[in-house]
Amino acid sequence: MINCSVSQRAVIGKEKEGIKRSYAYCQNDNYMDIEKFSEHISTHGSVYSEDIIEGVLKKAVKCMVEKFKEGYRIDLGVLGVFYPRIINKSWRELPVMPKDFTPSLHIQGINIVWERSEKLSNLGDDIEYNIVASRAAQAALLKAEKEGLDNVDLTAIKNKPTPEPSDPSGSDSGSTGTDPGQGGSGGSSSTPDEEGGGGLGA
Repeated sequence: MINCSVSQRAVIGKEKEGIKRSYAYCQNDNYMDIEKFSEHISTHGSVYSEDIIEGVLKKAVKCMVEKFKEGYRIDLGVLGVFYPRIINKSWRELPVMPKDFTPSLHIQGINIVWERSEKLSNLGDDIEYNIVASRAAQAALLKAEKEGLDNVDLTAIKNKPTPEPSDPSGSDSGSTGTDPGQGGSGGSSSTPDEEGGGGLGA
């Protein structure tokens, strides 16, 4: 079951018209580190123990980094395709003419793009959703409990603009915010303005 909270957002491109819609956003409270994930894999009929699985996963990442530095795209089948992308510095720091471009001066770094496979792009229709209170409401309730109050005033929360969730998952294309890490092309969360337009390293 996936917990989600619902909040109202202005529809992108419709802000001046004041058009708003309510979108659901994931609240991923469950956490599993690589050790626990490896242990989970081993319970699915794997002939390898969790420590071997964990070692393979860590070695895979180490080898991926090595090949990314050599400019490789890596296709891991059902996991998807991974490849490096150049992050340029702000356009204000970039030269006008290509002949004046110096990598050591004008490239900020490398980001890894993840193109999800179909298996990971569509998890199916058998997912249950559980609507829960917003993070702000949960924080207000916890604060009230610590102060020994019998009730919680949510008026201030309702009247205050809600900060953009870190992993918006509204299915409508007009939903505000897009998590680049969840998009089909993955990539950096930096804006084109910050990256100077960016450029694929592959």
